Amino acid sequence: MKILPWDDFAARREPGPWAVTIGVFDGVHLGHQRLVKAVLESSKGRKTAAVTFRENPKKILRPSSFRGNIFDLEAKLEALAALGLDYCVLIDFSLNFGTLSGAEFLGILVGAGVSSIHVGPNFRCGHKMDTNAQCLAEMGSGMGTEVAIVDPVLKAGHPVSSSRIRNLILEARLEEAAELLGRPHRIKVGEGLGLPGDVATPPPGLYKVVLRGEGWTRSDTVEILQGRLGIQGECEGLKSLDFIHSVSREL
Repeated sequence: MKILPWDDFAARREPGPWAVTIGVFDGVHLGHQRLVKAVLESSKGRKTAAVTFRENPKKILRPSSFRGNIFDLEAKLEALAALGLDYCVLIDFSLNFGTLSGAEFLGILVGAGVSSIHVGPNFRCGHKMDTNAQCLAEMGSGMGTEVAIVDPVLKAGHPVSSSRIRNLILEARLEEAAELLGRPHRIKVGEGLGLPGDVATPPPGLYKVVLRGEGWTRSDTVEILQGRLGIQGECEGLKSLDFIHSVSREL
């Protein structure tokens, strides 16, 4: 999968036609995977792409209520690439970009050669979220671009969403989160066993995990402390861990 900056995409430095899906894609969960599958199945020889953001817009627009990403950018790109897309178009979100209306945003997409767009029913875009999925479809029809609204993936009668998964992680309901993600929640481990500050992490407590290092993996029980890991035993070269389930939580 090639990475294409938004400005290059909008300037048609990599000309279409394109079949795309649009979103933050935090976690690349089962709902996102359905969207990408729909794009691939309907591409009909067009280049396929996910149009997404380098930084979660919520982190910029509402920093005080931002509760962390499920994925960092590297993990998001790896997950999108694994689904078979040709490109990922990366938007450097800014307050200036946020002033674009939904119609203006769609106009740029159409001008770049996008002839097919797949979004979920709760999709919204544009300044102050002025354009919903149905409105996007109506505008797309007038511009000669097909907009398909893809049914969400339901679990326990409710749509799979990034906010739902994030809440499950923060509540240490990790098996439920894994079911919605389609895989265990994985986070990277930094120097001194530090945890990333902008990625959703379960609360302090003991957890069953799979540790992943340079050329090795092992199952273990670790402690989540404030901002770091507590591990008994050798962990040289530790890069990341997959959360399996909670053993006990601090009260």
